[in-house]
Amino acid sequence: MSTWEIKASKCSIATINPIRNIVDKVCLYIYTYINPFLFVIGAPYWTFLGHFITKLPQILTNSSTSPPSQIKRPENHALPIIDLALGDPSVFGNLQPHPSTLQAVTDAMQRPRTQGYTNSLGVPEARQAIAKFMQRDGVEYAMNDIIVASGASQAILLVMQLLCNPGDAFLIPSPGFPLYETILCHLGAIPLKYDLDSEKSWEINYSSVEALIVKAKEDGINVKGMLINNPGNPTGSNYSKEHLLELKEVLQKHKLPLIADEIYGYMLFDKQTFTPFASICDDIPVFTISGLAKQFLVPGWRIGWIAICDRGGYVKAIYQQLVSLTQVILGASTVIQHAIPDILKYVIDNSDEYYTKLNSILEKQATIITDKLSQINGLTCIQPQGAMYLMVKIDIDQFVDEIDNDSTFSQLLLTDQNCMVLPGSCFKAHNMVRIVFCAPEEKMVEFAKRIEHFCDKYRRKVE
Repeated sequence: MSTWEIKASKCSIATINPIRNIVDKVCLYIYTYINPFLFVIGAPYWTFLGHFITKLPQILTNSSTSPPSQIKRPENHALPIIDLALGDPSVFGNLQPHPSTLQAVTDAMQRPRTQGYTNSLGVPEARQAIAKFMQRDGVEYAMNDIIVASGASQAILLVMQLLCNPGDAFLIPSPGFPLYETILCHLGAIPLKYDLDSEKSWEINYSSVEALIVKAKEDGINVKGMLINNPGNPTGSNYSKEHLLELKEVLQKHKLPLIADEIYGYMLFDKQTFTPFASICDDIPVFTISGLAKQFLVPGWRIGWIAICDRGGYVKAIYQQLVSLTQVILGASTVIQHAIPDILKYVIDNSDEYYTKLNSILEKQATIITDKLSQINGLTCIQPQGAMYLMVKIDIDQFVDEIDNDSTFSQLLLTDQNCMVLPGSCFKAHNMVRIVFCAPEEKMVEFAKRIEHFCDKYRRKVE
């Protein structure tokens, strides 16, 4: 008698999201977030997976895909938890969507056409509104340049699916948002991680980029493109126009298209200026990723989009294949898409007021936590320039043997003080932690007190 034997696919085994491996198991809240990239498998990819899939163990080892040690939440802790791990601005309730954003959805729900399916590229009125909204970047977009997706995550997935075959390589930042590597490994592609320089406000190390491209070519590997995240997660960085012009030269030299993940665009501090890459790209094909999640404080609404800048016309030949990929899963909520024109109109009409208010709150909270943590021996803060994140270096040598890396630091901080941060190893930033500064001021102050007490308790005693 035969027995049941159901095995996980190699594709599913290769799909690992380090952040979700931690926060889904230890968060106070019940998150119903499901990343579409875990389930979308374009049939053509299986044709190519044959001999390449045998190389996956080596690729996964070389790319350090394995997640950091599991962080376990203590039970029945005497202190209430302070969770500064997840990049969700809505968690604490102090950062609320603008009333016009909520009203737009309420109004959309009353319209008869919002209850059914829509075009796989997105509701036409929403795409037109996004095209107009994105013109603030200094780029003329038409409706057909815009594709609405289920969050920026699916938008990135779609572009990477479009460009990469199994065995191809793609340049991504290190440290960087782990989703990029997760998607590439899911697709059977090779993540090439270029360095960001923490001593230079996380600027791109262009020597690292060049070296990776040269090595890939020597190995007979096709490099299909590059991704930047600006402003950055987990770094909180913002690139100057001059720095991006250097990137432009690299892309022109190697004829590489760019994914510009600008989901945190315009979320900047200290009189920083945001330079959308599409505004300076000339004929370089640019897939700009943006959405409602961060700037509009509604990550759970799952609205992202791709804005294609293709002055050279190079994307036209593969545009229909991108359309086909959107037809695998029909994207984002129809109701929210119908609300997009009204949501964006308010910000277009009141842009300075909207961003000044949002950024001043975030900058104040960033300043509070940065100033307080900078006074603690053994911790060094890298000043954020935007977004919602602070990277903190840990001087491991100052602490007891029990703390030997960022994962043990994070676990012990959670166990001892019920404070949750993400280990930097989630982002390939070893001996660092990422702190999300979206919490109310009093929570940030309390967090600083607890981590100071923790560091004093576990600091190595000088004989």
